Amino acid sequence: MKKFIEMCGRHPFATGLFALLGIAGLYLSIHGFMVDRAESKQTTEDIISISDSLSKLNENVILSDPELKDKKIKVPIYFDMPNSYIDNIVFNASLIDINKEMTYQEAESTMHNIMDTKDYSTSNPLYAFSVSSIANKNFVQIAPYLLIDVFKVEKISEQLAGFYFGERGGSAVLREFNGTLFPKEGIHIAPMINSMKGGYVENVDYISLEPGEIEEFLLQLNFLPNYYYDFKIGIQIKFNGVSSIYWHTEKFHRGVPMDKIPMIGFGDKKFKTKYHPDIEWEVSSNENMKHLIERIKKDNIAYRRSRVFNLSMVDIDGPVEIDK
Repeated sequence: MKKFIEMCGRHPFATGLFALLGIAGLYLSIHGFMVDRAESKQTTEDIISISDSLSKLNENVILSDPELKDKKIKVPIYFDMPNSYIDNIVFNASLIDINKEMTYQEAESTMHNIMDTKDYSTSNPLYAFSVSSIANKNFVQIAPYLLIDVFKVEKISEQLAGFYFGERGGSAVLREFNGTLFPKEGIHIAPMINSMKGGYVENVDYISLEPGEIEEFLLQLNFLPNYYYDFKIGIQIKFNGVSSIYWHTEKFHRGVPMDKIPMIGFGDKKFKTKYHPDIEWEVSSNENMKHLIERIKKDNIAYRRSRVFNLSMVDIDGPVEIDK
C-alpha cells in the first residue's frame, strides 16, 4: 500500500485516473440507487393499481349479485308517513274569547292560528303510512303488530277548550292496526286487526315484503282520557336473519280530556260544553272505563300469541302491562 501511494505521488496521471474512477464509481452507485428506487416506486404503484382493480372487480361482482347487495344493506325498508290533516285540537281556554260567536271560516282560521303557536294538543286517531322494501332479492318480514313508544306522560290539568271538525273520510288500506295508550311510559302494542270482520288477525305470523314491494298501513290509536302522551311509532322487522326495530322520526303529542269542555264543531257558531267526540264512551261510567282497560289487556294477549316475532328478539322485555 505504501508503495502504491508513493507511485501515485510520483505519477500525477495515475492519481487523476484513480480520482476519475472514484467519481465514476460514485455516479454508478447513485444511478443504481435511483434506478432501484424508481423500480420500487413503480412496483408499489403496480400493487396499488392491481388492488384497485380487484376492489372494482369485487364491487362489480357485488353489484351483479342481488344477494350480496342485500348483505350490504343496513336499513332494508323505507318508512313513509306523510303529514296527516289535523281535524281537532284542544288548547288553553284563556287563549281566546270562548263566548264570541264565530262563522265556520272564523273558527277554522282561529284553529289554525292556535296550531301555529304550537300550544295545543290533538287526538287524531288515524296514522296512515307506507312501508316499502329496498331489498334486491331477500324478503323482509314485518311483525303482525306495530309499536308505540310512549316516552312521556302528563296529566291534563289546565282548563281547555277545543275545535273539532271531524273531517275524516274512508280509506282503502290492506293492513290495519289498533292500539290503546294508557298513562305508563314504555312500549305499547297495536295488533293487526280485521277491520271488515272485527277482532284480531290470528292466522298471520308476519307480513312479508318482497323486493320493491310497498304495503299500506293504517294505525288507529285510542287514548285513555285525561292524559297527554308523547310517543313515536315503530315497526319490528327481520332481514338477513337479523331482527330490529325502525322508528319513524316524527314524534307525536296527543291526548283527550276526560271532562266536558267548551267546543266548536262543524255547523256550530258558539262553543258548547260537551265531551270531546274522540272519547269512545262516556268516561264517567266505571263500566265503560273497565271495558277500555280490558281491551288494552287483550291487545297484550294478542301480542303474546305471535309465533314468529316478540320483543325479546330486540332486547326488550315486552310491552308495558296495565296495572291490575
